[in-house]
Amino acid sequence: MHSFITVFLLLAAATIDSVLARSSGCGKSPPSSGTKTMTVNGKTRQYILQVPATMTLTRPTS
Repeated sequence: MHSFITVFLLLAAATIDSVLARSSGCGKSPPSSGTKTMTVNGKTRQYILQVPATMTLTRPTS
């Protein structure tokens, strides 16, 4: 029974820690909007990124 409680507490602590953790992008300057390029499997690809004008660095955008 003791080992079950220990495992439960460890899993609960890991879950809470991951939920409360900030993403790696929090607090950083947002990327600029526009056409971006990236290489995927040796091929150059383009995509258009539109960053919301109302984006703030202190809270997630829904």
